Amino acid sequence: MNMEEMLSTRKAHEELTEKVGDFFKEEGYETFILSTESCDYCERCAYLDGKPCRFPEHMHPCLESYGVVANEIVEREQMEYNLGGNTILWFSMVLLRK
Repeated sequence: MNMEEMLSTRKAHEELTEKVGDFFKEEGYETFILSTESCDYCERCAYLDGKPCRFPEHMHPCLESYGVVANEIVEREQMEYNLGGNTILWFSMVLLRK
């Protein structure tokens, strides 16, 4: 597995996740997004300097950090998880409250 190549696909996934979240916000929902762990907007994370996140609206904690086990949901809902070799599948979860 080529980790650099795999991670290069993450940005497009995060952009799509944010578009989905923005859509629901425009529809009047409060959103909380779980996704692929963190953002990569800053060259150096502000937390490392004891400062608050510069872009908290883009920092989406990973699903697993909130106890969500994606592969269990995939299996329970009978979704395709293994798409074959040289394929990466990212997951996000957008939680809504009216």
